[in-house]
Amino acid sequence: MSGTMFLSAWVNSYSAVLDCWFLGFLKICSQFASWKQGVMSLQPN
Repeated sequence: MSGTMFLSAWVNSYSAVLDCWFLGFLKICSQFASWKQGVMSLQPN
């Protein structure tokens, strides 16, 4: 196995992990935003 093949495989798996992490982060952010909206609507202004 050559160095470039190993490097490209590592970069591919790393970007896949990064994509999953980023998608999960976006999901948590949107859930937090909707939760915050619900809390704000419960409180009388």
